[in-house]
Amino acid sequence: MDSTDTEPDRLIPLDRAFNFRDLGGYTSSFGGHVRWRRIFRSDNLAALTDADHRVLAGLSIATVSDLRTPAEIERVGKIRPSAAYEYHHLPMADVLPDTTDTRWSSADFVASRYDEMLAGADVCLRTTLSIAADPRSYPLVFHCAAGKDRTGIVSLVILGLLGVSGEDIIADYIRTQAAMERMVASLTKVSPERAQLIQPHLPAILGTQAGNMSGLMRIIDDRYGSIEEYSRHIGAAESVSRLRENLLTH
Repeated sequence: MDSTDTEPDRLIPLDRAFNFRDLGGYTSSFGGHVRWRRIFRSDNLAALTDADHRVLAGLSIATVSDLRTPAEIERVGKIRPSAAYEYHHLPMADVLPDTTDTRWSSADFVASRYDEMLAGADVCLRTTLSIAADPRSYPLVFHCAAGKDRTGIVSLVILGLLGVSGEDIIADYIRTQAAMERMVASLTKVSPERAQLIQPHLPAILGTQAGNMSGLMRIIDDRYGSIEEYSRHIGAAESVSRLRENLLTH
């Protein structure tokens, strides 16, 4: 289990991002734990304030990996360019259905959509792991729009390869619900009209059932045998040992 009671806070509070979290602290089956303040997951970083950028500078962020599609970036923009970090656009297609679809309540349905997203993400994940294998990439943050679905899939792959238990991977995924509640509360305060418009979509926005992620884990195990075999399938096996060297305490 993670050690948030005695280690740094996992959530990094920002004004205009609500799901910026440290993936450190989780115990590894290889011994030790994931290093703190090395790798982060987040929602969209396009609207960060000057104060938010100072927080990122204080974390010495060296790499930003954006998992959103070109259309999403065209619509809402991307993080402000900076000489402090390398920006990588590593799109993962979002094949989730209309977010008013009532099937969002079915964990098996969501897991199957996550499987479709993963199946089309070989280049995204192979490149992500290659970047994470380079010690110069750290500290690193990867993000999508809400920091829940695509970011959750990448977190599963990275944490799984680091030997983090399925229980902790699922718990990390579930933490996103509180972040989405913060996002909705902020939107309600700043723009009540827009908040009203998203009401039909709230089950999908807030939906972080444990079965969504445990279902995807079962699919990976059934199809590939293990997360490590999955890394071989996408041609990323050479990155795994260096990923562990960069991110695990010994």
